[in-house]
Amino acid sequence: MSEQIKETTNNEKGFFGAAVGVVEEAAHQASFGVEELKTKASHTVEDGFAEAKRLVKKGEQAAEHLMDDTAHLIKHDPFRSVGITFGVGFGVGLGLGIFAGWLLPHRTKNSSR
Repeated sequence: MSEQIKETTNNEKGFFGAAVGVVEEAAHQASFGVEELKTKASHTVEDGFAEAKRLVKKGEQAAEHLMDDTAHLIKHDPFRSVGITFGVGFGVGLGLGIFAGWLLPHRTKNSSR
């Protein structure tokens, strides 16, 4: 075994030369993997960006359709629109009133302690 060690350390590149060669080869292979990873990441980001643009455009179209449908409903059935608006406003006001009525006694009860 000691003869093998002597041969390994006494060859033309030497022990450290061989180690440096192995490290350089590993670094070269790692850099190839990094470049491939960069390329894949770039493609993934580009695909995500294109998908986001598509979803934004789809959302804009849906909002336009909703506004058109609402305008159509208001024009063709104005009393129903006023009734719905009144009902929603009454419900929100009632809910806020009940919440405020519940909150006020609980708040004064906690502050007296």
